[in-house]
Amino acid sequence: MWFRLPYRLQIPLGLSLAVLLTALLVTVVAARSAAATARSEIEAAISRASVLLSGQAKPYLLSNDTWRAFVLLRDIAGLLPAAAEGHSNAAILGADAHTLASSDPSRFPTSAPVPGVPFNLIEHLKGPSKVDLPDGGVALVNPVLSEDGAKMGYSLVAVERAAFEPDWAT
Repeated sequence: MWFRLPYRLQIPLGLSLAVLLTALLVTVVAARSAAATARSEIEAAISRASVLLSGQAKPYLLSNDTWRAFVLLRDIAGLLPAAAEGHSNAAILGADAHTLASSDPSRFPTSAPVPGVPFNLIEHLKGPSKVDLPDGGVALVNPVLSEDGAKMGYSLVAVERAAFEPDWAT
């Protein structure tokens, strides 16, 4: 049928089809690049929040001060990606990997082990470690070390899978 059309229609239609396919290809590549960039930005924000939390949690772990740890977590929760929607949480864990305080006590209850993060993985950490959670999210566990190198506890920043999903409406 295409060859039966006069060339005066074949050329404009062919050019229009080529432009349409090119636009679709560019859109797919741009969307994929934007999703990868967004994921790397979220992981960088998690890393920065974890380092900040580890540095500021030392005095609260030393004194076992739960209330001041809650205040610290409330302040740090604003730095986490998708925290307003409830997709990011932070916690300070004791040396036994039980929660001292968390930004969402319903998800990480106080004095309970962290669900989805095995203790045998945590106790052998020498530096920050990324843990893939069963729901598709990511947790970054960072040991809090004293001046002599002993482990005082851990900082945990967890982000659910929904925070990594791109917002196509924007």
